[in-house]
Amino acid sequence: ETLTKDIFEANVYVMTPKGKVIDLPNGSTPIDFAYRIHTDVGHSAVGAIVNDALVPLNTVLKTGDVIQIRTTKQVSGPSEDWLKFVKTNQAKNKIKSFLARNEIERRQEKVETGEKLLAEELKKRGFDVKEWLDKKKLEPIFGSFQVDNYTDLMYGIAVKSINQTSVVVKLTNQKRPILDSEFLNKLMNKEPKKTVTSKNG
Repeated sequence: ETLTKDIFEANVYVMTPKGKVIDLPNGSTPIDFAYRIHTDVGHSAVGAIVNDALVPLNTVLKTGDVIQIRTTKQVSGPSEDWLKFVKTNQAKNKIKSFLARNEIERRQEKVETGEKLLAEELKKRGFDVKEWLDKKKLEPIFGSFQVDNYTDLMYGIAVKSINQTSVVVKLTNQKRPILDSEFLNKLMNKEPKKTVTSKNG
């Protein structure tokens, strides 16, 4: 009897609107409930209704509560703040997995942005992008910018912690001015200075 009582007190028994009983650890929240129902329900949760009342997502559930999760189709995904109050390992692992995957995707986007910025800088200074935007050629300059690899270098350029002009100068070992086509055209079409000849010869 004592064991049964301990197990009962260590868990809360809540219900879906259709009457299905879900057991959760004591201290669980609507987010724990959502992930117990389905991963997609957890990821798309935006609100919770407990016993017909709208409640915050960090509300601690009690035995007998009837819970309905409000979701959205525009999935922004779980918030990192949810990790501060979820109780179940299932919810924690699902949230961490989503955030880690999201971070990899965001980082890759930044790497691609860094590559574009460096390519533009090389072009502006008259360097061939295919020749210079090369991982093997960039490798010797990683140390100069306190990075360990190509990804970190491009990421640094994207978030503006590394200046792409400095990278081009270090990479090519040349300080070429920006090629301004308008300036070059003016220079080419500039009329020669008139020479003044003296009347005496």
